[in-house]
Amino acid sequence: MPEFNTRATEPFPREPGVAMRSRVRALLAVLVVEDGAVLTAPDGHLLSLTVNGVETGSVLDGTYGTTTLIAAGTYRGDIVLTPALEHTETFAGATFHRGRLTHAWARDVSLSSTGEAFNGCYAAEGASYTLTRPRITFDGNGRCDFTTYGANVIVKNSRIRTREGRLPDDVLGENTSATITGDSGYGTYADGGSQTDLFLGTHFDVATFAAISTGGSVTFADSTREAVVALDSELDLGLTARESDAIGPRASIVESRGCGVMWHSGDGGSVDIGGGTRFSTAGTMFLDKAKQVTVTVDGSQGARLHTGNGVLVQVMETDDPGSPDGVCTEPTGDPDKDDTFDPTTVHTTDATASFTDIELKGDFYNAMRTGKNLVLSFARTRPAGVVSASASRHAVSSISAANHEQINHLTNTTRPAIDNGVIVTLGAGSAWTVTGKSYLTRLVVDTDATVQAPPGRTLSPSVDGAVTTLAPGSTYSGALTLTVA
Repeated sequence: MPEFNTRATEPFPREPGVAMRSRVRALLAVLVVEDGAVLTAPDGHLLSLTVNGVETGSVLDGTYGTTTLIAAGTYRGDIVLTPALEHTETFAGATFHRGRLTHAWARDVSLSSTGEAFNGCYAAEGASYTLTRPRITFDGNGRCDFTTYGANVIVKNSRIRTREGRLPDDVLGENTSATITGDSGYGTYADGGSQTDLFLGTHFDVATFAAISTGGSVTFADSTREAVVALDSELDLGLTARESDAIGPRASIVESRGCGVMWHSGDGGSVDIGGGTRFSTAGTMFLDKAKQVTVTVDGSQGARLHTGNGVLVQVMETDDPGSPDGVCTEPTGDPDKDDTFDPTTVHTTDATASFTDIELKGDFYNAMRTGKNLVLSFARTRPAGVVSASASRHAVSSISAANHEQINHLTNTTRPAIDNGVIVTLGAGSAWTVTGKSYLTRLVVDTDATVQAPPGRTLSPSVDGAVTTLAPGSTYSGALTLTVA
């Protein structure tokens, strides 16, 4: 039985003397909203409609709408119309309007919505709110997650802590599972350089990306008593001694029916994968759209990566149309060489990835047309795949809103680098099995590292067109070609 701690006569916040029950303006069995009719709430409020306990009927007032209306139609069942206090947020020059929930805690409640841009719970300005055993099921357009417009649960200038729950991707914590069952939706958005997203013992099951970053730091690691207690000390999460003692080791599991981590704007950002994290994707694991990024994967405690399309790292020019009306046109021809850019040297703006104590199966491509290198470091790691400069192509010559599903999907053709160098360092204990023709600009081979062809095949390296032999403890720079026959 759902339970709230607010009495029926408790005053509505910011409306002294108005009883809680008076917020419900209408209880109906049938509601007919004709075309052109508008249902409104008093000034400073937003109106929501529930039918048999499920929010429904809300639609945006236009393609670029910032608020919602009750759609025309006939509604039957247990109908409740409720005005809630409005909260506004400005983003990209538009003002978004949202309601808020006012109870202090709720147990065994169900939040269900089939409408657009509906917020389930809003806690702000230091508010304390507890959801115990909630069930949250939202199906519909969330509209704008940058303003938490249409989010399942919103926390602003407050604290939130979740334990052993199964929540949607809007709210995450330690020992928590986030599942997105539809065709779109990502796990987390690390927006800006000041944001740090830390997931310990968390299970992601998402449709498009596990994480998107525009400068933030994202970490996937194990939930252990030591890690969570340290986090509690740093962030003052309020864990009790009993809760701390009950924490057992739990690895993160990340499953994406799309890609893994994507960087597409801002200052890039970083991702760190460690502990026993198991990270699997149907598409590309790490997708960098022309940004300075840092990828760190430590497999010493069992972390594993698996990519369904065979691409572990893809560096590329952006294929984002930029707006609903925008068009991204595929470039043609070879890019012009920038004589001031050195593809054999590491730059601060490069994309870097380091892997330690892990076996890797998949390819690494740098398809940039402007100056950016892909810098790879392997320590006690056994990569098997192509590592190369490339030219990338989409299946279509231009991408817009009409064929947006083509975004992120590329075909690579390996080719000598122009301003898209590939720099590889094979550290001690590493062995790279080259599975296809690869073009590098610099290769460092430790005295305890090897470069080899798959069993039954032959590796033929060359540097600046001259056939050579790759020897441990050597460094090669220039136009390197590794051919497998």
